[in-house]
Formats: sequence, C-alpha cells, structure tokens
Amino acid sequence: NWNKAKSKIENLYTTWTIVSIDLKEAGISEIELDNFINYMDLLAEAIKNEDKNKTMESVVSLYKFLPDLVGKYASNDKEKNVLSSKYNLLECYKYADLENWQEFDKSFNELKNNFSKITNKMDEYNGKSVNIKSASVIINEINNSSKLQNKQVFFIKYKNLIQELNIILTL
Repeated sequence: NWNKAKSKIENLYTTWTIVSIDLKEAGISEIELDNFINYMDLLAEAIKNEDKNKTMESVVSLYKFLPDLVGKYASNDKEKNVLSSKYNLLECYKYADLENWQEFDKSFNELKNNFSKITNKMDEYNGKSVNIKSASVIINEINNSSKLQNKQVFFIKYKNLIQELNIILTL
C-alpha cells in the first residue's frame, strides 16, 4: 500500500528531529545518525517512486542500525538479540522475494545464530518462553521453505515469526 507507506515515511521525518536529539544524548555519534538519515532519504525516494525492491533494500538497511543503536544504551542484550533476529528475518524476506536462495541461506543461518542467543537465555525473557518456543518451531519450518525454494511458503512463515518476535520484544 504505497499511500500508507508514503504517510508512514512522512511521519518518520516529522518525529526524526526529536528522536535524533534523544539518540545524540544517548551517545550515538553524528556519523551514525547521518548514515541513518541517508538511508531514510533513500527509503523515501524508493517509496515515492513506488519501487518495491529499492524500498525493501532501504528498509533492511535502516533496520540494520537498530540492534546496534539499542545495544549502545540498553542495560542488557535482550532487545538487541530480538532486533538482530528481526533484521536477519527481513534479510531473508528480501532474498526470498528476489529468489536468491544462496543469500537467503546465509541470512537464515545468521537468523538461527542470533535467535540461539535468545533461546540460550530464555529465562531472562519474562513470561515469553511459549513465544520463544513457537518462534523456534517456525524458524525450523523456515528452513524447509529454503529447501523448497518457495517464497510463498516462506512469506506465510515470515508473518508468523515476525508476530512472535514482536511479542518477545515487548519485554
């Protein structure tokens, strides 16, 4: 829905000034913030041009910043681990959409690796053990969609996994 995407990016720009001030106060460097805004500009341009592939590429590039930003001010790695897993899942989405299964497999391996950091410390994710177990099952199922090289099957599993990760993230 391009109209919704255009509205969302406009809202992001509206709040960016305040967010960037908060991030500077949290110790995020000017260079990192400049890089983020550059990717935001690329995203806005891709959305304006209604270019699905460039939009996805820009979203993935922007999302890559989140685990690092959270890692710099969080008192533990719980949020960073979930955001890293979501980033890897977004990469899988991008590569599945492009039907680049070799890169998909690389991103999927990173997803499994990052998510193992969550499963290894499940007791730290208060009340989220059922969601973590469900996410683990879905991750194992995603491996099958790679073997099938079927992006439609992956997209169904993507949707379910992103929901579980969002629940886990509400710590």
